[in-house]
Amino acid sequence: MVLREFYKKNENKIIAAVLMIFLGVLVAVRYDYYFDLNDDVVMKDILAGVYTGKPESRNVQMMYPMSLLISLFYRIFPQMPVYGIFLCSCQFVCFYLIVQRSLYFRNSTVSKLLMAVLEGLVMSVLFLPHFIFIQYTVTSALLAGTAAFLFVTSADEPAVSKFIRKNLCSIVLVIVAFGIRSEMLLLAMPFICVAGIYRWSLEVYGKRALFSTENIVKYLGVIGSILAGIVLVYVINDAAYSGGSWRKFIDYFDSRTELYDFQGIPSYEENEKLYERLGITRAEQDMLFERYNFGMDDTLDAGMLNAMAKYQSEAKKQTVSVGENLVEKLGEYQYRTFHREPKGSATPDDYPWNVMVVLTYISVFIAGIWNEVCKTKDCLTKDCLTKEHDAVHGKRTCCGVWKIGWKLFLMGLVRTVLWMYILMNGRSPERITHSLYLIELCILWAMLHVESRGIEARICGKIKATVVFPAVLALTAAASLMAGIGKVDREYAARREANTTDIAMKDYCRAHPDNFYFIDVYSSVSDSVTLIPYSEKLFQNVNNHIANYDIMGGWLNKSPLYDKKLKAFGLSSMQEALAYSENVYMMVKLEMGTDFLTDYYADQGVETEVELIDTINGIMGVYEIQGYMAEEIAD
Repeated sequence: MVLREFYKKNENKIIAAVLMIFLGVLVAVRYDYYFDLNDDVVMKDILAGVYTGKPESRNVQMMYPMSLLISLFYRIFPQMPVYGIFLCSCQFVCFYLIVQRSLYFRNSTVSKLLMAVLEGLVMSVLFLPHFIFIQYTVTSALLAGTAAFLFVTSADEPAVSKFIRKNLCSIVLVIVAFGIRSEMLLLAMPFICVAGIYRWSLEVYGKRALFSTENIVKYLGVIGSILAGIVLVYVINDAAYSGGSWRKFIDYFDSRTELYDFQGIPSYEENEKLYERLGITRAEQDMLFERYNFGMDDTLDAGMLNAMAKYQSEAKKQTVSVGENLVEKLGEYQYRTFHREPKGSATPDDYPWNVMVVLTYISVFIAGIWNEVCKTKDCLTKDCLTKEHDAVHGKRTCCGVWKIGWKLFLMGLVRTVLWMYILMNGRSPERITHSLYLIELCILWAMLHVESRGIEARICGKIKATVVFPAVLALTAAASLMAGIGKVDREYAARREANTTDIAMKDYCRAHPDNFYFIDVYSSVSDSVTLIPYSEKLFQNVNNHIANYDIMGGWLNKSPLYDKKLKAFGLSSMQEALAYSENVYMMVKLEMGTDFLTDYYADQGVETEVELIDTINGIMGVYEIQGYMAEEIAD
């Protein structure tokens, strides 16, 4: 009896928790949890103390309050996978909150279980790769989408203070999302604003006027709380990076981002005058920019990167006009929204995300109209066949089209602007496109719950007509399930195979603790044949002791942390250490050779002898480099 009462009281929480535990165990048993990209691993290494020897509070990519908090936990639990636990927990907690809230819209235990199964199915189809290969950008988007979902589906509350307290979870989730990945949250803010407008529009059905003082204070209070939290996090972050060395690095970091992520590297052959003006030789351009080994030149600064980015931007404008680019990207946007590649095609597409979004738009639109029609009394009796009721139904239908139509139009307009922004800027990797789909689906799913609440029609006995919409989505998800699992299986197997080289490389370094190894950037990123990125597991083989290796460039290079890393091993600079220091070696893929290195040193007036002293997994080479100045050779 006691257990039964406990279950009835906490039914929604129990069902949601069981679903999350089931999914979590399923992923752990069938697959495992990985950081998605090398960037995620570097962020973890900084926070855990692997990079400099102690947990650092600034990991550059996150806002300072968030990275500070995680680094403090690493100080308390130095050998625990804190960052992995944090990201994984964020994702499962978000889905738990979504499922739990969804169950409030169902009355019977059977319907709640069916809803939980449906949502678990959709999560498995859409989000399974991100359950396994965790990326902090996607995690940030999920937090934002969950915040919007909870806000849209929150219960009405006339009192301002109670309304804000009831939506405190949404406020906190948005601020946490900003702390994890500020750029993603800012990109998602228009979607969150649409969710807020939709929720506010529902107030017109109550006793208060839409723009009553109470409503204005309620919604501006929530918006103000979110903005205040974001501003506070930003101010703290700005103060944390305001020091001279950090400020200089952030300027450099922003310039590097603009050049690599948005503009691209100008080729040497077609832009020799540019590089001559900047004083960069062919070998230097190859080493520093094409190979991304920035650390080989201590004089490289933001000014040089800005000059290259500006040059490349102007060159693009001369090649393709803004109008031509707009037309081209509109076509790509339409293609990605509605197209599915045929079975067996090697061309990637957005299926099944795009199909689920389109179907949910249609479901919300129909549910909104149906909801309005159901407000007509006796709409399900024989009396509704009269001309008078036909007229009422017609008016209700038109009213429903307008009431839900303008909201979906606004949603569609915002999504179009956001997609065109990322497409025109050439920034549409899966971690961003899937994030936009995810946030949009969270809001649409919340809207579907709200609009379906007023539909009293039944299709069979006690079964409400609202099961039609989840059923359609469930069937669509089920049709994609096996193909999705097959794709994930292949990616997981390929990732595991590729990681054998990365694991062997790091094990080799740690097996020679008296040495230090600089690793060519692109040799450390992915398999050269399959291009599968190297990564690490979240919870296995955790070793948070300082690592005696570093890549030769990347986004962390030239930061105060990089300088601290070199000092920890008694090194002054990468270029000098490789050529003149004992027990310092370079790792690079065997297929790349070392001509690029000897050519670079030759342009610096240094002759070098390079000797292959070991190989790793038949892919990586370990090289010893001996440098000689021109004067030494003459003697």
